[in-house]
Amino acid sequence: MAAAVITTINNVDTSNNVLRIRIGVDEAGRGCMWGSVFAGAVALPTDLENEETMTNEERFLLRDSKVLSAKRREESLALIKRRAIGWGIGESTSQEIDRFNILRATHTAMHRAIDMCIQSCRNNYPTMNVIVEQILVDGDRFRTYIDSDENVIPHTCVVGGDATMRCIAAASNIAKTGRDHHVMTEVEKDPRLASQWKMDKHKGYCTAIHNECLRLYGIHPLHRRSYEPVKRIVESNNNEAVSHSDTEYVS
Repeated sequence: MAAAVITTINNVDTSNNVLRIRIGVDEAGRGCMWGSVFAGAVALPTDLENEETMTNEERFLLRDSKVLSAKRREESLALIKRRAIGWGIGESTSQEIDRFNILRATHTAMHRAIDMCIQSCRNNYPTMNVIVEQILVDGDRFRTYIDSDENVIPHTCVVGGDATMRCIAAASNIAKTGRDHHVMTEVEKDPRLASQWKMDKHKGYCTAIHNECLRLYGIHPLHRRSYEPVKRIVESNNNEAVSHSDTEYVS
């Protein structure tokens, strides 16, 4: 299938009260083995997608979340909330990831973020007819999005889009800060996540420290049981349970 052509930037047709937007989408936490996967969706105004009309600070903040510090990502989030036509965040839980697989769960989180973004645009511009002309997604795969009126919205997958397109970069910051807030909220609810699993350090990614914590303390309820090495630990525990059961039966 031929790649779709990326359409023009958001514009307003005041004569017909139409607001035409394109939405950038990205995810955070897909590679983690603990907690939810998050997605961001952002519709930016023309002046935040045009290099000539952006300030130096805006150019700096509307970049791929991976090149910004945590402090600067929070500043990017504040800028997006203040200036975007609309924005949204979506989440799929670790239980959904284990039930459906990570790709489907990620696309579901993206769809939820797009839903919220479109509603945000409508709330911010209540007199306008909001028309989504295109969805731009970081990566190489995406499940077709159908809006509440059963319209199939065209989408384009852009590999490395978070480094080349401002709306996708903005979405990456929405997703990443959302994921980081999720981690810290869970740590506050269960301090063992920091004291034992060091979740405040590695944020759930598969690091040497995280693997060592798994070995020492086992799995947490929010670990993704379909992911290695969590899956291996679950299977080992199940085998031990069966073995103990057999021993008790024999004796």
